[in-house]
Amino acid sequence: MSFSHFLRVEKQERGRTVSYILHTATPKFAIEIDPGYDPRSDSGSHFIKSLRLTNSWHGDYQRCLSLLGHAETFLRRAMDTPDAGAPFRKPP
Repeated sequence: MSFSHFLRVEKQERGRTVSYILHTATPKFAIEIDPGYDPRSDSGSHFIKSLRLTNSWHGDYQRCLSLLGHAETFLRRAMDTPDAGAPFRKPP
């Protein structure tokens, strides 16, 4: 699986850091990361706080669901690669 269509973004929102994973190819979606999620843990905790999809009459929702596991794998690998963009920080 190529992770070239995934992007990790962190932004300041109302005084806190919010982290997202974006899927930039079709189907496009954004996943807000649960601030309590630890990608280095195998505890089985969930990483999704919210999932944002575009309205689609093509039925791309099933394709988005199949990509969620790849998004989590991308997040775990981004944590293990120090030069993969801005370091992942948990919101305070």
